[in-house]
Amino acid sequence: MSDKLQTAREYILRKIENGELRGGDKLPAAREYSDEIGVSLAITQMAFTSLVRDGILTSSNDGICSC
Repeated sequence: MSDKLQTAREYILRKIENGELRGGDKLPAAREYSDEIGVSLAITQMAFTSLVRDGILTSSNDGICSC
């Protein structure tokens, strides 16, 4: 896993651990996180995908949500 991808994953995980994102909360757009983290949109989308695969986030037609 690339350093940038790991950084993006850790950023999202910290938001969950700090209570900024609670179960069922819809995440902001990937572009917003990309700008906050300082990584490309593609990296942020990859982070979302890996966290969905790990069961930490869920994906639906409404967007990405924390579990």
